Amino acid sequence: MSSFAILILAIGISLDSFAIMVTKGAMLPRIQKPLLFGIGIGLGCWQACALLIGNIVIKETMFPPNSNQILLQVLAVFIFTGIGLFMLRKGIKEETIYEKRMDHIEIRSILYLAMITSVDAFLVGIGLALLETTLQISIMLSIIVVNTIAVIIGVYVGYHLGYEQRTKAYTVGGSILVIFAANIFLNNILISI
Repeated sequence: MSSFAILILAIGISLDSFAIMVTKGAMLPRIQKPLLFGIGIGLGCWQACALLIGNIVIKETMFPPNSNQILLQVLAVFIFTGIGLFMLRKGIKEETIYEKRMDHIEIRSILYLAMITSVDAFLVGIGLALLETTLQISIMLSIIVVNTIAVIIGVYVGYHLGYEQRTKAYTVGGSILVIFAANIFLNNILISI
């Protein structure tokens, strides 16, 4: 898989973090830049670790090297499509958010949100393992950078434009993942059949 495809995938999954941080940014009276940068790097590293763990677990334990490649690619398509449709559903669904001013972003709530968003990254890592994609250091660094940028921009967007912008992020992120899955299906699976 090309580095460009991995970057697009990283953008798709980082939009989940972006959407969550839009909500947090909408509730802040002011932005603390050093804390925000630390939160961004922390969430980026957390996402990268979840992706790596999902990738390693599947590569090392689940499927022998001579497994049916078409079947593995179909499973990857189902994973990416499922995550994408879930994000699209979150983007379309009207969820009531009770805005309450926060003086700062609590670390405990960030840890909880990191665990929630890391599920998507873990599943994407599994999907990449099924596609026989090895996660190199450059890929991991790009995921950390993209997610850090998404967190920082998300807080600023929420701060200036309000929490309603999160639905757009979910819709775009979900669309990216569904298109990614369709691309795998068209370029890998249909050609092999």
